[in-house]
Amino acid sequence: MIMTLMNVIRGRTRITVKETERVLVLNRGRFTDILGPGEHWIAARGLELERHDLSTQQVGGAYLDALRRARPDLVEAHMTDVRTGEDEVTLIFRDETYWGALRTPKQRATLWTDAGPWEIVRFAVTEDLTVPAEARR
Repeated sequence: MIMTLMNVIRGRTRITVKETERVLVLNRGRFTDILGPGEHWIAARGLELERHDLSTQQVGGAYLDALRRARPDLVEAHMTDVRTGEDEVTLIFRDETYWGALRTPKQRATLWTDAGPWEIVRFAVTEDLTVPAEARR
């Protein structure tokens, strides 16, 4: 009770994040953190939150490109960024089950790392278009 009162006096607010979500935190328009499950006390002034449900698995939202530029450390810590090269196809598996494929050059998918485990299988596109044995399941 006393700690709650002290946090309120100091201008902090309690954020509770469920096991199945992550919360992107902006303070005065700047990215400060991505919160994982549990209870968090953070500065309330200038606070903006964007909740993301891990069941969607793929990261979306208006802030993703800006987050990549401003806080690559947060992207690296919480997200799995998959991008195809010029002459390759990428298969994505989640918990050993096919999730999707990136088939065009420089196609990109950003996934919540905690929604995995993720396995990324890449193979070069060749003249005969045969799927390599390691990509077959």
